[in-house]
Formats: sequence, C-alpha cells, structure tokens
Amino acid sequence: MAPPMNDRNAWFGAVLATTLMTVGAVVAALGGGHGGLPLVVTALVLIGYAFPYSALTFGPAADSLKDGFEDRWRNVALGGVFLFALHLVYAVGTQTFSLSAAGRLFGFIAAPIALAFAARNRARPSWLDLLAVACVWLPFDTGHLKGIWAWPAGDGAYILNTVLAIDLAALVFIGARGIRDVKLRFHLSGADALFALGMLLAFMAVAIPFGLATDFVQFNPRLGDAAKLIGTPLGIFFFIAVPEELLFRGLVQNILEKRLRRPNLALGLTAVFFGLTHFNNTPSPDWRYLLLASIAGVVYGLTYRKTKSLLAPALVHAAVDTIWVLFLMNPAVHGGVR
Repeated sequence: MAPPMNDRNAWFGAVLATTLMTVGAVVAALGGGHGGLPLVVTALVLIGYAFPYSALTFGPAADSLKDGFEDRWRNVALGGVFLFALHLVYAVGTQTFSLSAAGRLFGFIAAPIALAFAARNRARPSWLDLLAVACVWLPFDTGHLKGIWAWPAGDGAYILNTVLAIDLAALVFIGARGIRDVKLRFHLSGADALFALGMLLAFMAVAIPFGLATDFVQFNPRLGDAAKLIGTPLGIFFFIAVPEELLFRGLVQNILEKRLRRPNLALGLTAVFFGLTHFNNTPSPDWRYLLLASIAGVVYGLTYRKTKSLLAPALVHAAVDTIWVLFLMNPAVHGGVR
C-alpha cells in the first residue's frame, strides 16, 4: 500500500535536501581543483551521511525510522557501526587512513551511544541525556574531530563532521531514546512565518547597533557572484543553522524543559550555553560574541517554543548568519563563521 502523502513528501524532502548538499559540495570541490576518485568516494560518503541526517529530521520520516531503533540496542549499535564504516570507506578511498583518526572517531560515536544505553530505563530525559548531547557537541565544537577528514587538504571535507554529528544525535535521541518532538516540519503557517520574521527583525534591531557601536561588525558587503549568493545561505542553513538548532533547541532546550518543568529557565540556560559555545569562535575569546550569541539563543528558543518546529528557528538562524557573512563581517575581528 502506498504511504500517506505526508510520508511521501517527507521522503522527497530528504532526497531533495541530500541532493542539494551533495551537488553543492561537489561543485565547490571542482571549483577548488579537486576531482578524481577521491571526490567520487567523498561524494558517496556524503550521501551516506546526508540522507539519514535529512530523513531523521523530517517529520513523518523521523517517526518511521525511529520505530526501528527505539529500545532495540542491536540496531542502535549497528547504526553506530554504519557511521564508522562510512569513514573507513572515505579514508581508504582517499588514501588518508590514520589509526589515530579512526580511534578518535570511534570514541566520538561510542560515547553517546553508551550513555543512551545507560539511560535506557529512564522514560523521562535525564542528565545522562544532557551528557550525551555534550559528547556529541563538544568534540565537534572544540575541533577534536579536525584532521579526521584529511582530503582535500585544508579541512575541505569538514562538513562531513556536521552531518555525522547530526546522524549520531538522531540515532541516539530520536532513535534510541525516542524523543519524538525533535524534527523539522517543512511547513510554516502564515502566523508562524510572521512571528519568525518579527523575531529576526527584533534581533537585528539590537544586534546591528550594538555590533557597530562596539566595532564587532562593520558594513562590509561581500556579495561576490550569483553562486555565492545562492550557496552561502544554503550552506549556512544545512551545515550551521539546522545542526545547531537540532542540538540546542531540539535537544538541550527540549530535554531541560522536560527535566526542569520550567520552560523559561530551560530557554535561558540553553541560550547561555549556546553563547558560551560561540565564545571561542573568533581568533581570541570575545565577550561581544558571547553576548550576541546568547541573545540570539533567546530569539531562536522563543521561535522554537512558539512554532513547535525547528524549521522556524533554523530559518531565523540562517538569515542572521547570512546577513552577517555577506554584509557585516569585520575581518579584523572574525577569523571564521560558526
């Protein structure tokens, strides 16, 4: 029997998102002079990571896949083996295998799965779940996974860390732990869209004057060609906004709300934690970045709570970062974007 229309739409969305990510990455690699068998292998591995990332965060698809993992620890372990095996395919295909890199990746995958197993008898999200979130995010955020994807040189395949981290989080929390409301819902009502736009404008009304007054940002348009105007917001949406919103709003804020039963406290703590993870994103720690990221965390958290979907805060987040990258980045302050 054919699946319901909303299931088909969800799977189509997952295929479309995977295609956009892969095509964008391949075009960028070819533009950088990279090709041959290593590019083919890397593209296939990206598809292997990107499709679960997309499928596990699209509404009905997430529900369908979750049923195969919740409380089925053999399947969860096999999911972890699959994530690790994809790296081995990449390392062999690009001739960059390193025992150190493989060991670091194995620990990265195994730690949150082990914590989820330890929390298996706890119906409500627990502190073990928050520790598992930290095991997913902190190695990723602190650069512990740098160098694992050695081809092409210069962290050209670093985006694989992003989709791998989301796959792992989805496997552990949507799958094993059955946290049902961690999903994107690629439909917004008119009221939700207006609320998201209002939150974006409210944040910009605070952030831009503050940033200009403290020299954290400057009006510095870097529009480039049409490919950059299209690729920048898409790259930010898929590889920064969606992953961060899934982790911080979908997991941390969600778990804290269920644990503390105090939504405003959960929102505030998540926003502060979000700000702290951005504290070292410039060449030297910057209190301005911490403050603005914490305020942004409040904006994204309110948007998530109002709309009950990760799509709205991800869109606001992507818009904020796109405006920053294309119009407001101060090269004397910012060494990169996260």
